[in-house]
Amino acid sequence: MALLLFFGGRGYCYSYSQRDTTIKIDVLDSNQVNSVFSPVLLRDILPDGFENTSKNTLSGSLSSLEPLFERMIMLRLAQERRAEMEQQGADAEELGNLPADTIRVLHIGDSHVRGHYYPRAAGSVLMYHFGAIAYYDFGIDGATCISYNTDENIARIASYSPDLIVISFGTNDCYHSYTASIHYASMEKLLSNIRSVLAEVPIILTTPPGCYYAKRGTKSVYSKKRKKNIYTRYTYYENNPRNGVAAATINRFGREHNIPVWDLFTICGGVNYASKNWWENGMMRPDRVHFTVEGYHLQGQLFATSIIQAFNDYVGK
Repeated sequence: MALLLFFGGRGYCYSYSQRDTTIKIDVLDSNQVNSVFSPVLLRDILPDGFENTSKNTLSGSLSSLEPLFERMIMLRLAQERRAEMEQQGADAEELGNLPADTIRVLHIGDSHVRGHYYPRAAGSVLMYHFGAIAYYDFGIDGATCISYNTDENIARIASYSPDLIVISFGTNDCYHSYTASIHYASMEKLLSNIRSVLAEVPIILTTPPGCYYAKRGTKSVYSKKRKKNIYTRYTYYENNPRNGVAAATINRFGREHNIPVWDLFTICGGVNYASKNWWENGMMRPDRVHFTVEGYHLQGQLFATSIIQAFNDYVGK
């Protein structure tokens, strides 16, 4: 049996024998193929209420992801083959003879990752479109690039044997104060330690989503009964402008190290709108740092969509 699919300028002939489980992949010239494989269909999932948004794509050099995209093509082929066999009434043993390849993604970061909703939403979208994707997360509450970078954590990262690492820090790195050179150096050290145990694994960096900064103020109310001003403390929130500087540092680091960046901060509004968009659309928790389940689900879906868009662009070459 053979399944022929066409991805942009390349064709893949997927030959499968139920008797000897022989798998053969032939790359065909586009002139030899008559049918056209449509890319993964995507839609704009940013809410209409989000202002000043940018295109949801990965930026920077994507060459490090090309071997991963080739494996994703094979997963798509296997997924199509499985669906065809199920339609033909194949039993569990026959389905079990399909080639087994799983792409392992590890998403590391701070509490945004530790809450699981964000990475698991991304994993669900990728699994839906590609099948055998195992998406793991390892986040730590309050983590920064510096605090996360311990021997124990690096060893745990290596234990997942990932095929792709997603690194999501920045919110805590720039919450109270920020020095770009320190942030850059901490990313360099984290990258070096990861590369010491996983030299060839591709990496995607993400920028922080944006947040507000809690401040304390004092107000006075004159008490007629006590005939004096009564002073009380209250909390108010201001947009944290350091998010934009941290996002710029992460983008620069990605460019200078040939690492793709998913710039969530700019995609969702940038300096003047990112935090505002999340808050005014009801997707931020009352602390104005963390997000609702809906907010994290949207972030995960956006991230997965950016990977799929890059995949579509690759197979369409």
